[in-house]
Amino acid sequence: VIAVLLFGCVSSHVLSYSYYKPAKELAALPFNTSVVENQQCQDDANFWVASLNTFTSWVGMNCHETDRQCNDLKAKMITDNLFAAKQIDSFGRLPSGLLELNTIWQGSWEECMGVNTPQNSDYRTHYCWVAVAPNFLAEGTNVSVCSAGMSFRWSVCMPETCNNQDVKKLIQTMGGGVQTTLSFCRVNCRPRSGPEKSGAFWFVTAYCLLVALLMVISTTIDYVISNDSEAFKPFRASPGIRALLTFSVYTNGAEILSVEKRPGQIDCLHCIRAFSLAWVIFGHVTTLFLYGDNSTALLASTKEVQNDIVFNAFFAVDSFLFISGVLLAYIFYKEMDRNPRKMKNPIYWILFYVHRILRISPPYFFFIGFYTVMYPYFTNGPTELTAGASEVEYCKKYWWRNILYINNFFPLDEMCMGHSWYLSTDMQVHIFSPLLLVPLFYSKIAGAISVAFFFILSIASCYGVHFKYDFPATLFIYMIYGKDQSGIDDYMMFLYAAPWVRCTPYIMGILTGYFLHKTKGKKLTIHPLVAIILWCASVAIALACVLGLYNNIKGIPISIATAASYNNFSRVGWALALAWVVIACQNNVADANIQERKQNRKSSSWRALLPLTLVELKTQSGEATRPETQEQIRQSVVTLYEEQQNENACVRVHVINCGVGSAFIFGRSMPHPTSFFHTWNC
Repeated sequence: VIAVLLFGCVSSHVLSYSYYKPAKELAALPFNTSVVENQQCQDDANFWVASLNTFTSWVGMNCHETDRQCNDLKAKMITDNLFAAKQIDSFGRLPSGLLELNTIWQGSWEECMGVNTPQNSDYRTHYCWVAVAPNFLAEGTNVSVCSAGMSFRWSVCMPETCNNQDVKKLIQTMGGGVQTTLSFCRVNCRPRSGPEKSGAFWFVTAYCLLVALLMVISTTIDYVISNDSEAFKPFRASPGIRALLTFSVYTNGAEILSVEKRPGQIDCLHCIRAFSLAWVIFGHVTTLFLYGDNSTALLASTKEVQNDIVFNAFFAVDSFLFISGVLLAYIFYKEMDRNPRKMKNPIYWILFYVHRILRISPPYFFFIGFYTVMYPYFTNGPTELTAGASEVEYCKKYWWRNILYINNFFPLDEMCMGHSWYLSTDMQVHIFSPLLLVPLFYSKIAGAISVAFFFILSIASCYGVHFKYDFPATLFIYMIYGKDQSGIDDYMMFLYAAPWVRCTPYIMGILTGYFLHKTKGKKLTIHPLVAIILWCASVAIALACVLGLYNNIKGIPISIATAASYNNFSRVGWALALAWVVIACQNNVADANIQERKQNRKSSSWRALLPLTLVELKTQSGEATRPETQEQIRQSVVTLYEEQQNENACVRVHVINCGVGSAFIFGRSMPHPTSFFHTWNC
C-alpha cells in the first residue's frame, strides 16, 4: 500500500480512470484525522481527503458522450476538486538512482505551493519533509530505528494549518501495514512565507535605510569636495565631516578597487589571501552536494587524488592564521623601532587590543543582528536540513558568546553562525601574542624559548586530545567515516577550533614577520641552486600536507599516532612552505635571473587580486557573508544538486561572486572606527 503513496503517478493533465487509479486507491486509504488535536488541521485534512475521493469518483464516472448534463457535471466536479489530485501529485516518489544512494525523494515544490481551490479560498498547503526509516535497520539491535543512521527523506504536501507534529500523526495513521514496514521519525515543514513583521524587523530595516541615506549623502559630499580646492580643505578637515565620510562609497570603494601598489606592504600576501578565500569557498560548497541525488558519485570522487585539494581545504584556515601572524609581527616591530618607549606604555597595550576589537567587531556584530532578524524573511525553498533556521534560534539565545569571542568553546550544533569560530580563535591567539612578540623584541634567545614553549604545548595538547577521543586526522574523514557523529562537537571544541592547537601557523607567521622586519632594506643573497632547492622543498612539503591523506580519505584506516602526527606537523609544514614563499617573493629570491625574480614578485602580487583580498581585509565580511550566501543559493534551488564536475565548478564560482559582492556592499555600509586611531596617531 505504501507503494501506492510513494510511487503512484498522478497527473493533472490526463483524465483517465486507469491513470488515476493509484489516486483512487490512496483515497481509499484515509488518514485517521481524529488523532490530530488541532481542529483546523483536522477539518482541512478531512476536506482534502473528501475532495480527493470526489475527484477520483468522477474521474471514473462513465458518461455517455451524448449526455451533455452528465459530462458538464463531470467536468465541473473534476475541475473543482483537481487541487486534491495536484496536492497528491506533488508528493515525492521513488526516484531513479537508488543504487547511487539517492535517499532524498523530492516532489514538486511549485505544484504544492500552487494548490488552491475555489471551494475554500482559505485552504493553503505547505511543503513538508518526512524522515522515513525501514524497520529492519534496527532488528537485532538496542537502538531505535530512527537513530540507526540510515533514513530516507520524503516530501509531502499537507494543509498549511497542520504543524510538524500534526503531519507526523497523520502519516503514522496510514493503514495497509505501513507501520510494520516503515517508521516515520520526524517531520520538517518548510515555511510558505516569512513570519509577520516584528519590531526587530522594522528596527533593522530603519537602520539599513538610515545607513543607505548616509552613504548617499556622504558619497555626494565626498565627490563634490574631492578636488584640490583650498576652499574645501577646512570643511573636509572638520571632525563631523570626517566621521560622515567614513560612509562614503566614493572614497572607500575606490580604495578597495584600487590596484595601485601601496608602500610598505607585503605584496605576496594578497595572492595568498585571495586564493585561500577561494579555497575555503570551494571546500564548503562541497557540502551542498551532500544533499544531492547521487551520493555514491561524491564518495567515488574521494578516490581521485586531485579532489583531495578540495576535501583537505582546511589548510586555507591555517593560511589565514599565518597571514595574521605575519602582519601583526611586521607592523608591531616596525612601530617598536620607530618608538621603543611604546613597549612600556600602558596606553599602547590598551589600544593594541581595542584597535583589534574595533576593527573586527562593528561589521561582525551588525551582521549577527542582521542575520538573526532578517534571515526568516529571506527566500525559502524546498531544501531541508538547512543550518540557517536553527542557527537563527541559537543566535537569539547565545549571541553573547560571539560578542565575547568565546563561541568556539561551545558545541557546534548550538553555535550562532558556526563558521564564526575562526574569528574567536584568531582573537584568542591575538590576545596571547605579546607573550611571543615581547621576548623576541628584547632577545632572540628569550624569543626562541617562548616559541619552543608554545610549540611544545600545542603539539602535546594535540596528541593528548587525539589519544583521549580517538579522533581521525581531519574533520572531513570524521564526517565520512566517523562511527559516532555526535562526537563532532568534541572534535570542533578540543581540536579543530581550539586556539592551543591552531596556534602553530600563527606562531610561524610571527617568526616570518619578525624575519621580514629584520631583513627589510637589506640584500638577501641566496645562491641560485639553494633557491631552487628551497622552492622545490616548499612545493613538495605543501603537496605532502594536502595530498598526504589520500589513502586515508579513500577509507584505508591509519593509527591514532599517525593521525595525531599528521594533524600536528602538517600545519607546521604548511606554514613553513608559506614562510618561504613570502620571504622569497618579498626579497625577489626566485631565480638567478633578475628579470625572472621581478616577474615572480609581480605574479605573486598580481594586481587583479587586490580588490578581492581587500574586501576580506578591510570589511572583515567575506567569510562572514559567504556561508549565508551559500545557504540562500541552496535554499532557492528547487531541484536536487547532482555531483558533477561542471555543476560543482559553476556553483563555486557563483558563491564566490555573490559572496564577495555582498561582502563589498555590506562592508561599505559600516563605518570603521580604527580610522580615527590612525588619524590621531593612536
